[in-house]
Amino acid sequence: MVSKKRQGVVLWQTVGGLFLAGLIIMGISFVIRAAEEPITLKYWQNEAYRFEVTKPRFVEYQKLHPNIKIEATVTSGPEYWQKLLLGVASNIVPDMFAFWDPKLGQFVDLLEPYPEHLFRHDEMRKEFAGMDAYIFDGKLYYFPVGQMAGLLYYNKDIWKGAGLTENDIPGTWEELRKVAKKLTKYDSYENIEQSGLDEVGWPWVISDWNNQLGGWIFSKDGSRPLVNTPTYIKATQFMSDLIREDHVMEQGFPDFYEGFGTGLAAMTLVWTWFTGSLITEFPDLNYGVALPPTPSGGNLPSRGRSTAEAGLTVFKSVPENRKKEAWKFIEWLYGDEEWLLERCIIEGLLPWKKSIRDRSEVRNDPILKVMLKQAPYLIIGQLADPQVEANSRLMENILMTGMSPEKACEIAQTEIDEKIKDVPVYTPWVVERNYKYKEEMEKTGKKIAEEMEQSKTR
Repeated sequence: MVSKKRQGVVLWQTVGGLFLAGLIIMGISFVIRAAEEPITLKYWQNEAYRFEVTKPRFVEYQKLHPNIKIEATVTSGPEYWQKLLLGVASNIVPDMFAFWDPKLGQFVDLLEPYPEHLFRHDEMRKEFAGMDAYIFDGKLYYFPVGQMAGLLYYNKDIWKGAGLTENDIPGTWEELRKVAKKLTKYDSYENIEQSGLDEVGWPWVISDWNNQLGGWIFSKDGSRPLVNTPTYIKATQFMSDLIREDHVMEQGFPDFYEGFGTGLAAMTLVWTWFTGSLITEFPDLNYGVALPPTPSGGNLPSRGRSTAEAGLTVFKSVPENRKKEAWKFIEWLYGDEEWLLERCIIEGLLPWKKSIRDRSEVRNDPILKVMLKQAPYLIIGQLADPQVEANSRLMENILMTGMSPEKACEIAQTEIDEKIKDVPVYTPWVVERNYKYKEEMEKTGKKIAEEMEQSKTR
């Protein structure tokens, strides 16, 4: 039998040993912490409001990881992409940066795919809607934060001042023309003082109208963006009619962004990212949103195109130590559902993550509840970069020179065909023909083509 005195000695030895071991372990952890390499991550963003909603997370992450410092740079407009390309050429690139999906064909060979051990594709397909539209050849190049699409933004004060109510919100193209004319005001020289519908600077609405008419954005094999088609010509004709016949917008008037934001325009059809700009730059504007008008007023064949807010991505050329830390931050950031929800509400994005999309904050948000109504009738599809530029030129030719829609579309197609010789379309990325109502699209598009052909023979 062991004496009580001996038991006490053994107990104290055991406790002391454990205590000493604990001190050693703690000391090692402190040494490891102290030895952690200080790393500065450079973050580039192209929209100030996206940076503002993310900035508090930078502060939080840096507290959790004291060796990490995040330096943010915000550069807006085309200068952002020029700066990125110059950075690639000189091997001075950010560690993580905001991406835009039309640039994928130009940048895809430069991007590091999202590491699958952090972003499991099988799990993401279960948790997120529409993931198959963003995993290309088994690779994920950017994170689909939320779904964007076009809505009709209208100024409630102008609306009320004209004696209009919610019952007057246009549902068809013809109703849109009628209301836009009613809301347009002119000076004594017939120059527009108040635009009924301002699409100056937003030519991509023509692509949405093309979809509403049953037209596709790409050829069947995905290799060629299409603008010189019967549906695209008819969509361009609608824009021409609004400018030439109805005179509800004109060259020289502030573009949709400034015009609507400052209260000089009664309506604009623009994508829902515009919500973030209105919140941050025009916080006092009293506006509402509605479903975009369609030729028939119905949902079919489509309400228009939609795509994802592309989130952050990483260049292959980033040094491995910073690349590893960048991916750790991105995993942490996109794993934060409250941040995703906050960002989606500010930017008018319908969350792709199903658990967030089902939340009451989404169903009750004035922008997102309208997006939910049209979501089943939106074609998921991106524009290729050459098509973005050609759309701008097409709009300029209609707006500034009065060029016919047929000629404007022909010139735009020629420009696209030349540009894709140097920067081919990344075809795995073209998924528009997976649209649920593809047959309705084909039927409607074929009918318009036949009608156009018949009109030529009359």
